[in-house]
Amino acid sequence: MSGAPSLATGEGVRRPGALRVLLALALPLLSGHHHAVASSLDAFDQAAYTHPQRLIEIAPGRRLNLYCLGRGSPTVVLDAGLANFSLAWRFVQPAVARSVQVCSYDRAGEGFSDPGPLPRTSRAIVDDLHALLRRAGIAGPVVLVGHSFGGLNALLYADTYPDAVAGLVLVDPTVPEQDAALAQVLPNLHELNRGGLRRLEACAAAANPAVGAATASDDAACTLSEPGFGPELGRVLRMIAGRAATWRSRQSEAHELLTIDPGTVPDDIEELTEARRPYGRLPMLVLAATVAPDFLSKEDGAAYLRVRSRLLKDVAGRSDRGVLRQIEGAGHAIPTDRPDAVTTAILDVVESVRGGELRPNTWRNGPGRPPKPQSPG
Repeated sequence: MSGAPSLATGEGVRRPGALRVLLALALPLLSGHHHAVASSLDAFDQAAYTHPQRLIEIAPGRRLNLYCLGRGSPTVVLDAGLANFSLAWRFVQPAVARSVQVCSYDRAGEGFSDPGPLPRTSRAIVDDLHALLRRAGIAGPVVLVGHSFGGLNALLYADTYPDAVAGLVLVDPTVPEQDAALAQVLPNLHELNRGGLRRLEACAAAANPAVGAATASDDAACTLSEPGFGPELGRVLRMIAGRAATWRSRQSEAHELLTIDPGTVPDDIEELTEARRPYGRLPMLVLAATVAPDFLSKEDGAAYLRVRSRLLKDVAGRSDRGVLRQIEGAGHAIPTDRPDAVTTAILDVVESVRGGELRPNTWRNGPGRPPKPQSPG
């Protein structure tokens, strides 16, 4: 499956390598590298991401890292995009926490979480999250928020555990049948996906298995740190990037998600297509990027956005209270580039769960957040 943005390597690096392109089209992924570089307007508690917050054992010998802030219900749960973990929500989570309890987590093999058994299908991820919430004592139903690949997981979670979900916020999500639709307007889509998988394989091969070792690769796609990150956070991210298990998990997630040959359907897409059901009056907001990945031509980018808009409108239509919001001036990395829009969407759904109504369909640029050119991812 593909998505919108890419495995971006950060503002300081603009190499449209196969991995970045792949994750860019592997639709939604926060940022190929890690996330877009923070602007001077952004500040976050870097120390919170230099160590595990709460390691919850979900199976014998297997723990996931959970990070919760704030108080109040319904609890909001955040799932990051492909090749990302809780750090992806560093600007959104503290803002939401002023109004309600909000928890981010690291999927198996990501961040500070232990690896999980392969393959890392969306079904395995959903089952892990369900066990995590139960073991952590988080009372539901929850408002589930997913970006990119995390949005696909959120959809499958809502289909599998409908009584555990009070509302959905899907941030430029990967959606069923996306690759099939995009392949009609992007003939080289499958080639891009195969190239991205090869890059993930290369990162896994380059990683030093020694705990605490930095990545052995000098490829920017295999690093996680960015300009603006302090030395301690940078050290931790180098450690994470130096674990072969990190890249094996990412490689497996991508393999289960991306279509690499015409006429084939990856396991994640097949399962979600079969599971899909109407959501009744479930409060649901779908946020859509309005800036195409920058490695596409003007014509291909316009076609890409048309297809994405149609697919996301269909997803929002699964709920009688579903709303599609086009985020003006935003590319795929909405949680880091437009955290204000994501925060507003989450709080709107929380308010709707409490009995309010969802606000207008389009979120316009707020003060202090001028739109800027977007890199996919």
